[in-house]
Parts: sequence; structure tokens; C-alpha cells
Amino acid sequence: MKKAVQSIFKSFLVVLFLYYHIGNTAFIHTHVIQNQIITHSHPFLPGAHHGHTSGEIATIAWMNATLAFFAPLASLIYFCVFGIFILQIIHIFFTRIKVAVCSLRAPPYCITMNKD
Repeated sequence: MKKAVQSIFKSFLVVLFLYYHIGNTAFIHTHVIQNQIITHSHPFLPGAHHGHTSGEIATIAWMNATLAFFAPLASLIYFCVFGIFILQIIHIFFTRIKVAVCSLRAPPYCITMNKD
């Protein structure tokens, strides 16, 4: 049951990503509202009837501002986590090399001479 839920969730994330990516690349359009040019993208049916209310324009502006603020922050967090991951891999690698070098020593060997 858990694997089925995980599989459905993974498929949902792929579909969500594709919807977002295609929506941002295939549906770019521009509006001129109060002598301001607003360019954005979202799925829509092309035609002269397509427009936005002032509330929708405010929402688009808010989303753009939020994205502009959080994108660098998300990149910084990503690179910090990635850097920690790489440092852990390097630490494990060099720890294993150190253990391997230390373990190359042969066990002590002693020769005794019997005087008979």
C-alpha cells in the first residue's frame, strides 16, 4: 500500500512539474493595461477575449515579487545543502583511505632462536 501511494505521489509530482514547465514556456503573453506592459504566462485559450481584472494583475505582481525574493534564497539553501553533502562524501572517502593505509601494517613477527 505504501509503495502504491509513493508511486502515485511521484507520478503526481512529475505531472505537476510538466504542467508548470509547459505553462511557463508555451503560454507567454503580454497585456497593456494603463500604459504598462505586463508579460506573464499561464495556460489560456488564445483570443481577443482574454484579459485580467485588477485583482488578477495584483496577484501576478505579488507572485513575481515573491519569486524574485525567494529564488536566490532557494538557490542559496540548495547550494549549502549540496555543499554539506559533498563535504560528507569527501570526509567518508578520506576516512576510508586513512583506515586503509593504517591497516596495511603487517602483524608483529618475532623470531626466537633456540640454543640447544
